Amino acid sequence: MPPPSPYLKLNFDGSVRNNGLRASLLWMTNRILPPCQAIKAELLGLKLCGLKVDTQVIHLIIEGDSSNIIKWSLEPKWTPRRWITTFDDIRCHLTWINALFQVVNREYNSLADELDKATTT
Repeated sequence: MPPPSPYLKLNFDGSVRNNGLRASLLWMTNRILPPCQAIKAELLGLKLCGLKVDTQVIHLIIEGDSSNIIKWSLEPKWTPRRWITTFDDIRCHLTWINALFQVVNREYNSLADELDKATTT
């Protein structure tokens, strides 16, 4: 679904296979990651997307299918200690943006999910 004007939409996704031995993230193109947990792949996807946002963007909807990542983005007090620095980096890069974080159901995120999983096979 297209975002309402004047918003742009950014969707992030991460994928892990073989108990974390193969992982990737998707952002316009894909990047193969070292072995990691699924939550780390999702978080790195969000971080890289946040770093690539153009300074001309003022209104942004950020969607992902990881409810934990979205929850931690909205409520820093719930962020696990090991991810605090990464979330601080993300928030720092998005301070000048009116960013709305939303969880999207995995079924609606299927294209991003399938593209991402294809890189780990």
